[in-house]
Amino acid sequence: MKKIIGLFFLISIQILSVSAEELTSGLFFNSHLHDGNKRTSLILNNGNPIEMQDKQQISFEMNIRDELIFGFAMRIITNNNENIDLIFSIDTLQRKRPAIVIKDKRFFISDTIIRNKWIPVGITFLTKQNKIELSYNSIKRVYDYDFNQIKNTRIYFGACDHPNYNTPDAAPINVKNIRIYNGKMLFRHWELSQHGKGVCYDLVDHSPAKAINPHWLTDDHAVWKNIYSLQLKKIHNMHSIPNKNYFILRPVVRKCSSIILLQIIKIQSGVSPDIPQLQAQIK
Repeated sequence: MKKIIGLFFLISIQILSVSAEELTSGLFFNSHLHDGNKRTSLILNNGNPIEMQDKQQISFEMNIRDELIFGFAMRIITNNNENIDLIFSIDTLQRKRPAIVIKDKRFFISDTIIRNKWIPVGITFLTKQNKIELSYNSIKRVYDYDFNQIKNTRIYFGACDHPNYNTPDAAPINVKNIRIYNGKMLFRHWELSQHGKGVCYDLVDHSPAKAINPHWLTDDHAVWKNIYSLQLKKIHNMHSIPNKNYFILRPVVRKCSSIILLQIIKIQSGVSPDIPQLQAQIK
């Protein structure tokens, strides 16, 4: 038998099949049931500062789990080291309540905590008015804040490793669909669905959100099936196939191996991939 000179790569394409009802996007934050070094942190924009804009809004959906409720949901640190925090704390009557902390002042938001339901949360910076506007489910609040020296912020969810505001106290929450708007323009959107091992990219500009000790909810509902294989002499540096119903991750080649694995993530209710079209795009 002749010796095979050319090296052929085997590409295995797999599909994630999840019903629309079952699919749960978002990030589960390891909290007080885990050791401090195992708790979850999400750092937007890879820890790089986000420029402040008037009417900039940070919004997300949050689900509070049935666990001991205490700690940080979100922490915003300004360029002059001031903090704006969304937390769960205990009032003078020993009631557990959501609160916003602005520098050293705590303001309780609601008398009750809604658990096991996705609720919308938003914080808007009205820099020209020197106001912070908070929306928490159906509750609206406005707070005074001096924006004169504020140029940018760094944003953390859960545990925080900022050198001046380090804390392992991640609240027992799930979070998804983090969006940043500059006025009416969508600036960033981290869906927290498709992800790498410790990173999730936003849908607007592929800006990374770094996850430490992540527990991705989508993975809890994954069912993988091999739907297509082919052999190639080479593969181009391909990131994704342009179809809104499925998404291909960057090819990964293990050392000392001729296996390249591509993964197609697809919601079951979407259109099935066109295999000849995929083959044409991959080659």
